[in-house]
Amino acid sequence: MAPQIASKRALAALCPALFAVLLVSQPARAVEPNDVQRAEASFEAGRALMQQRKFAEACAKFAESQALDPGGGTILNLGICRRREGRTGTAFKVLTEALAQARADGRSDRIATAEKELAELTPDLSRLKVQLSPGAPAPEITIELDGERLAPSSVGEALPLDPGAHQLRASQPGHEPWATQITLAAVAGEQTITVPPLSPNAPAPPIALTPLVALPAPEAPRPRPRR
Repeated sequence: MAPQIASKRALAALCPALFAVLLVSQPARAVEPNDVQRAEASFEAGRALMQQRKFAEACAKFAESQALDPGGGTILNLGICRRREGRTGTAFKVLTEALAQARADGRSDRIATAEKELAELTPDLSRLKVQLSPGAPAPEITIELDGERLAPSSVGEALPLDPGAHQLRASQPGHEPWATQITLAAVAGEQTITVPPLSPNAPAPPIALTPLVALPAPEAPRPRPRR
């Protein structure tokens, strides 16, 4: 059965489920008329690809549409598409943003759709909890997850992530960096990784100096005998 797809301008109402969200607002940018047309074309292409269950291609079209002309319907469809694609952590983030946008717009139909998707998705999320060992100085350590800095408030929290491999790296001034790779299960996988105290950099070896050798003074020229 093909997945249900919401229209860009009007989404079908589904049963609501409570879910609290926090959205960091992004600065708006000017939208050119040509961008709107391109966004509509990308959106319709995304809908067609969703009907064909080509989720990766569909998500790319929805993401393109959202970048050109941000809209509450587009981001909601993108979140639904990411979930169908299997990128559950990304879907959770996008659907959370879509729910906040729907609430800001007063769209009860979109609120219901986003809440239902999130309620169904949450039990299946793969999560990673990053914590510091007792001897690690939290303010001085920078933690990066998949190349992006992890906010201090996220340390110790079970973070929803996409299934698969993830890179974790910790660094501290004057210390050797630490890194590891984690692989999360496809459904409801959770791991806890403890960042150990980082080892101080090894002191630079002393520079070996070659002792100076005194050279003999040059001999004075001997006088030539007179003829």
